[in-house]
Amino acid sequence: MSVLDDAFANTNEEDSDITIIDEITENEDSSVEFVNDENSMSDDSLPEVAAIQTYVGDRISEMRNEFSNLEEEIKQNTNLFNLLKANGISSAEVYHSTVAAISARLQIGTTPGNPILLNQYERALTELAAVGSQGQEMVELGNQISLLSARISYLKDQTMSAKRLRGAVDEDHRNLSMLQDDIKRRGVSLTRLLENLNETIRRRDIYLAAERRRLTQLASAISIGESYGNGLGTLNSLPASNDENVINQDKRSDANLSGNPIAVIRMQGEENKFNQGLFGAVSAALERSPNASFTLVAVSSSSGNSSEKAARAANAREEAGKIISSLISMGLPADRLSVTDLALANVEDTEVRVYTD
Repeated sequence: MSVLDDAFANTNEEDSDITIIDEITENEDSSVEFVNDENSMSDDSLPEVAAIQTYVGDRISEMRNEFSNLEEEIKQNTNLFNLLKANGISSAEVYHSTVAAISARLQIGTTPGNPILLNQYERALTELAAVGSQGQEMVELGNQISLLSARISYLKDQTMSAKRLRGAVDEDHRNLSMLQDDIKRRGVSLTRLLENLNETIRRRDIYLAAERRRLTQLASAISIGESYGNGLGTLNSLPASNDENVINQDKRSDANLSGNPIAVIRMQGEENKFNQGLFGAVSAALERSPNASFTLVAVSSSSGNSSEKAARAANAREEAGKIISSLISMGLPADRLSVTDLALANVEDTEVRVYTD
């Protein structure tokens, strides 16, 4: 055998040896088993960690209980507010239906002081008083809600202080954060409830003021058996005070009495005959100038002796007072009226002239 053949034979033997080794390696690799340490570890081998009750955790439990009590009170007050609103609507519906029935009867005319209308008028007064009492209950409810709002704010401050306490665990701070979120949400809803309540009270006060004045006009219309219409003046011009008996009785130097009067009234014992014409004249003046004021001049004759002139002046002044009462009952604000007197030779007895400023 040649040297070349020996070399070739040696090369084949090395290749075969390498192949055998590779196969053994694959077999060994395939027999390797991987052990998962996590699966092999039993739960019994884990250490048990007992729950820690901290002072902060106790404070959170107390504040959570207090917050639950506050939520229950807020819910009760909310239900009471809704009930008062519903009762107010019910009373107002009965009131307006009663007033509408009275107005419809007066529109076509009826007997002065009709007892049926007087009974309906008393019912309207009762229903309007019920609306007013419900408004007072809303005011008291608003005071209670304001106290609840103060308690919510105090509890919110307590939770902020609790976060600065030492000795808390992570679970305490998580519970404290959730409690703070609940308190903030409840505080926002409580503020909105208080705003709605105050707005309802404000609207009801305006409504009651307007309807009380409307009932005054209605009473005057029932007494004469006919309606004046919607009344004189507007709500914005009404005085804040209910005292309508205070009239400026002093002579007004700035009154424009040089022009023609809008109405000249001679009563002659028939006090209610002038009302419809007076209402029309004053209404027309207010249409031209909504903020107009009026001066009533009690005119008497200057003829005769002193005692006769004084008697006529007193009668003219009394007639002017009756006209002022009629205008107020029609809805004209008292602070827009003034009265003065005047003696003229060309007047036979007495009359009242109405001027607009």
